[in-house]
Parts: sequence; C-alpha cells; structure tokens
Amino acid sequence: MLQSAQRVAVAGVCERLQGQQAHASDPQTVARLVSLEGCRARLPLRKDERLVVTRVLMGKKPSARAKMLEKFIDVALNLRRRNNFNTLQSLISGLTSTPLSRLKQTQALLNPESAASFANLEILMSSERTFARYRHALAIADFPCIPYLGVVFRDLIYIEEGNKDLLPDGNVNFGKLLTMGDIILTVQGFQAKPHSVPKDPGVLSFILDSTVLSNEVRHNAMLGV
Repeated sequence: MLQSAQRVAVAGVCERLQGQQAHASDPQTVARLVSLEGCRARLPLRKDERLVVTRVLMGKKPSARAKMLEKFIDVALNLRRRNNFNTLQSLISGLTSTPLSRLKQTQALLNPESAASFANLEILMSSERTFARYRHALAIADFPCIPYLGVVFRDLIYIEEGNKDLLPDGNVNFGKLLTMGDIILTVQGFQAKPHSVPKDPGVLSFILDSTVLSNEVRHNAMLGV
C-alpha cells in the first residue's frame, strides 16, 4: 500500500499549488497542476527577474550599471552561501537575460573577480546533464535550504509523462506514486527547517512594490549602452 506520508504529500502539493483538493492517488491531477507552474516559469521574465534588469538599466552610464551588476552578483553569492537555490536561479536568469547580456561596454567594466564568481554560479545552476551539478550541491547542502522548484516541477512532470498509471496486469502503478511522493516529501523536509532571517519591511517593500520597466523601455535603455 502507498505509505500514508507519501499519500498526504501527493495530495498536499495539489492543494498548495492551486488551492484545490486532489485525491492522493491521482498523479494526473498533480502533473497537470505542476505543469501550470512550469508554464509560468517559462514566461519571458518573472517580476523578480525584471526587477534585476530594471535596476541595472536605471544606470545612465556603463560604470553605474557595472556597479549594480556587481551588487547583484554579491547578492547571488550570499544566496548560494545560504543554500537558497530557488532565488539564486531567478537572479541568474535576470542577470543573463537578453537586455543585460547585450550590454557589452558594461560587461567589460565588471570586476574580474565578480565576473569569475558569477560564471561559477552559472555553471552550478546549469541545466547540463539534467542539472547534475545543482543536484549534487543540493544533496550535500546543510539545512536550512531552499531547492530550485523548477527542477522539482520538471521531475514530477517527467515521472507523470514517462510512467503509466496502470501496470500491464491492470494494477495501480504505486511505484510511480511512491516516486512522486518521495520528491514531495523531500521538499517538505526542507520546509520543516526554514531560514531564521527576520523580515525587513524595507526590503520587502522594495521587492514587492518596485515598478519594473516595460519591454519597450527596457529595449530602448539597452540600446543606450
């Protein structure tokens, strides 16, 4: 029989992702809801990523933009030290987005040490060999730790699409559910030991309330430097 903790985990992911109830042995529902999250992750740029782009492009000169890039690289390094892989990946996505990757004059002014450190972070979070380096780092990471949810969603979808619900003999494929449950239980394990960082209203307001540049404005600003 499916272990009770895993049944709760499979049902729980549905409730948390979309606020819906789902039967614990309904992997298609799990995969469908997880796929919705995956679709959101494939949008051109999420707000946190666009905020990174906006703050860099607000600099009028390459030197000012380079300093802002270095500031965000420092933030990324701090996220890595705290094992916050999810926000780290968002920051990397923003810093490697098209509007910033085309700022050649700005990139040339980056401190070599900062540039090298960021290159190492890119390698760590690379999707090569199905995120092999990231998976290894996660496996040996100390708590507290926040995994990259994009990989969690990806794994759940692959399990759903690559395995039938029923075995050839007509029985329920509980092995499939157990595997999905293991992934979700791993995430719940990380949730049980959160970071003890006090909330900073100023930082929260900056992140949540800041206005980000539109696509057109970002494009025009990018052409300036």
